[in-house]
Amino acid sequence: MKKTTIILAALLMTSTAAYSSSVLDGNSLLSDCQSDDQSFCLGYALGVETTMRLADLIGKSCIPDGVTAEQLAEVAIRYLKANPKNRHFGAQGLLIHAFNKAWPCK
Repeated sequence: MKKTTIILAALLMTSTAAYSSSVLDGNSLLSDCQSDDQSFCLGYALGVETTMRLADLIGKSCIPDGVTAEQLAEVAIRYLKANPKNRHFGAQGLLIHAFNKAWPCK
């Protein structure tokens, strides 16, 4: 399982280089999250969280049950603003990292 997690994380982080024109990056996501209509940002953050649970990556982040899409988006925005040097990477990998930092397992 650990090997699968590492491979999946590496694929998510490197996908931007191979498909940079078709992968949403952190700059674009931050722009969407700061717009008047945050529905895309909320849905994207919730989608990443759901994917983490389905892919069994949750063992690394321990996102508590009941966390709202708004909370996920706030964590994403805070992380993206605090790490401008990484915003050219794929948004999926950035959010996985942000959620893992926000809700580490104890």
